[in-house]
Amino acid sequence: MISVIIPVYNGENTLGVLLDSLAAGNYGERELIVVDDGSIDRTREAASKYPARLLSTGGRRGPAAARNLGAKEAKGGVLLFLDADTVARPDLLCHIAERFTNEPQLVAIVGYYDKVPWNRGKFARYKALMVHYWFRNAAVMESFETCCGAIRREAFFKAGGFDESYIDADVEDYEFGYRVMEQGPIQVDHRMIVGHHFPSFSKNFRNYYRRSKLWMALFLSRRKFESTATTPGEGISRMVGIGAAGLLILGLFWNILLYPGLFAFAVYLYLLRGFLALLRDEEGILFLLWGIGVHLASSIAVVGGIAAAIINRCIFTKSK
Repeated sequence: MISVIIPVYNGENTLGVLLDSLAAGNYGERELIVVDDGSIDRTREAASKYPARLLSTGGRRGPAAARNLGAKEAKGGVLLFLDADTVARPDLLCHIAERFTNEPQLVAIVGYYDKVPWNRGKFARYKALMVHYWFRNAAVMESFETCCGAIRREAFFKAGGFDESYIDADVEDYEFGYRVMEQGPIQVDHRMIVGHHFPSFSKNFRNYYRRSKLWMALFLSRRKFESTATTPGEGISRMVGIGAAGLLILGLFWNILLYPGLFAFAVYLYLLRGFLALLRDEEGILFLLWGIGVHLASSIAVVGGIAAAIINRCIFTKSK
């Protein structure tokens, strides 16, 4: 049996869509567990309309604690974690059950977002295409993607569950994934695609900063990059982009900096050439130009978060 665990906080507008999509599936051996993490909207009312067990963390404890609670109450041999703002395909559970049944050595598999977002908007489409670009050729990854991630029950508890010190949707997926990998690889399954309702750019900007800061703290302890998303190339391209933008702005006042800025910007575009080609092919040249601006703007948050983590590490090291 598959236990589907859905942590949710103020998800009245999205939870029902996910539960409807699961109900449309054709796999019977399942249990649905919704874990409310202190919602103050009508999330519990929305969940009560479906044949799902409704649990509560008793307050705002974070998605890590909510997932752990759901796992402890689950009865299935396979735990499938889904975010409450996703939409599942009809064959998702059947496919997951087939893989875990036919591959006894399989520890964990993860999916990712569809390149067509659930919600409308330019930024949602941009973000969906970026995630698709990161994952398109991935076979394994270090992060246990909680948007759509399945793991054997015994492997979950052997790894110790999610770190509940992370109160928000932070980097608990990376930290947990590092421990899961001690039992075997986390495989990327390209059939486990889910639709996603992406938040606004302003919320993503804050998330970029916070997650980059927390991820860098993990990196400084682990000293390893990931093979997907948080790669050396991704970090370098963002730093080069910020440097190029800075030089070009200063070049408006000091011409000597203009040519180095143009050169740095050309390097930045070259490093992003694959992703930029995807934006052009999917949405056209105007969307591509807009996407470059979005990437540069989000890079400010990413680089700022990394810098903050390094500064904190230096201050902490000196104070010891």
